[in-house]
Amino acid sequence: MNLLDWAQVALSLVVLLSGLYIALFRHSGRGVLVTTRVAGFGLALLGLSYFVGGFEGPAVEGPLLTSVEAYSALTGVLVVLGRWSGRCAAGHELS
Repeated sequence: MNLLDWAQVALSLVVLLSGLYIALFRHSGRGVLVTTRVAGFGLALLGLSYFVGGFEGPAVEGPLLTSVEAYSALTGVLVVLGRWSGRCAAGHELS
């Protein structure tokens, strides 16, 4: 693994942990909407996909890692887009 792979792994962990923090640990008393929590899970899935992508190479890459990377990215994007469409349907601004 080269320096860019390590940078990708580090950045993906930041994205993954930020998404999990938003989804699981933000208190409801601060006005965190359910749609924001759902988007946090989507962000965590995107971080997982990016994390798995950092370990690509002939020694570790296989069909399982390729599937995890692709499906977690797809699911993450769909969850985040669903969050925004849910807010638009409820009459809220995109933010």
